[in-house]
Amino acid sequence: MTLSTETRRVLSTVREDLSDRAGEPIANTNHVVPLVLEGAARYHERASDGGGDPDLRWLTASIHDAVESE
Repeated sequence: MTLSTETRRVLSTVREDLSDRAGEPIANTNHVVPLVLEGAARYHERASDGGGDPDLRWLTASIHDAVESE
């Protein structure tokens, strides 16, 4: 898979944020890509239901923060 510079930057931001929240490096880019895709799929699934899953927020918080900072 070829990623744009912008996509790589966002993935790096998410990876760094996850590690910061954990207090140690816990993920690399290979871990973050599926996490971002899964988080996006679940976000859109919940949004189409008109509801939200509070247990999902902690998982997607760093992804949301990275995207919102754009």
